Amino acid sequence: MKSAHEPGEVTLIEALSRGLPGDRLVVDPDVLAAISHDEAEWAPAGKAVAGVRARTEAEVQHVVRACAELGAAIVPRGAGTGLSGGANAVGGCVILDLSRMNQVLEIDPDNLVCVVQPGAVNNDVKAAVAEHGLWYPPDPASAPWSTIGGNVATNAGGLCCLKYGVTRDYVLGLRAVVGGPVAYGDAVRLGRRTTKGVAGLDLVGLFVGSEGTLGVVTEVTLRLRPALAGTPRTVVGAFPDLVSSGQAVAQITRRGLTPAVLELLDRACLEAVEEWKHLGIDADAAALLLARVGHPGDSGAAEASAIAATMNRGGRAMGGAVHRRRGGRGAVRRQAAGLPRARATRPGAHRGRLRAQVPSARDAGADQHDRGPAWRADRHRRARRGREPAPVPDHAAG
Repeated sequence: MKSAHEPGEVTLIEALSRGLPGDRLVVDPDVLAAISHDEAEWAPAGKAVAGVRARTEAEVQHVVRACAELGAAIVPRGAGTGLSGGANAVGGCVILDLSRMNQVLEIDPDNLVCVVQPGAVNNDVKAAVAEHGLWYPPDPASAPWSTIGGNVATNAGGLCCLKYGVTRDYVLGLRAVVGGPVAYGDAVRLGRRTTKGVAGLDLVGLFVGSEGTLGVVTEVTLRLRPALAGTPRTVVGAFPDLVSSGQAVAQITRRGLTPAVLELLDRACLEAVEEWKHLGIDADAAALLLARVGHPGDSGAAEASAIAATMNRGGRAMGGAVHRRRGGRGAVRRQAAGLPRARATRPGAHRGRLRAQVPSARDAGADQHDRGPAWRADRHRRARRGREPAPVPDHAAG
């Protein structure tokens, strides 16, 4: 970045401010520091010169052009929920915060697509398309807070990726502000809206997962699926060792069974959950294998039963099931002492995800000034429920 000490030389902040409304530029040191990193607190972060909270594609273009002219780096960010340091500042950069470009622009039920801005939160998009009987499958653990733009940048997956794929499988097209010696700041449209698209290079697939290195995404066209009908069935198997649980996974795959979710919790994870929530998890289990079957009816029941039988083959599974707790969150509970076999739960026994909640900072007794990941996540959970305002530094999506 050029210095600004010579008379008449334009500083980066001056160049940015010339094309932006006053409330877009972030120069307050504390706020700037808060948006200069994601949740990977182990990853180093440099000192940014300024931040910009863009609301339009034109504002993104202005930032790219100004930074290109003055040789400053740009670090795009969504809500900062990433765990890899991808949104961390480098020295002398501009943080380009896209979390306020958060609109669902279009939902097309006939063609099973929707168009969203990069700051739209994953779960908000799911809720919007669900009103039309549609479903957006990618479900990273940060789905309640992470943005579609961040999901695109990191090619986010989630529990359902085993059967339904990851973000790249659902991005049909996008708009992006790109760089280059000729076209710094130009906006380009890549991809398509159609189900079939075989002509030319897959530039959209190249963009997904590129973490802002190829351009700044300003609009995303997403593929949707019809919403799943009925209630998912869940199968839980408790195993005496990791080897037998891994063998059960191999057998499930070999038999051509493809559950929507197949997750393994080892003993360390089980002990942490039990110590925190006191769910009565079987003390003899070295691992739990959790499978969820999403499709309804007899075919769903048959697949769930086949998965349970596979877990029990050779006497490896010790047994267990998932039940729905009062209040609606899924929880792993021991069925009975010495329950010998894995089984499929009845329809309706579990509708939530099989994921351990992160203890809130308040539950953990953290000091209110400890602004670590648990504190920030807790504040944003409460803010989204309307119980208290979000923390001043906007901190919520990857």
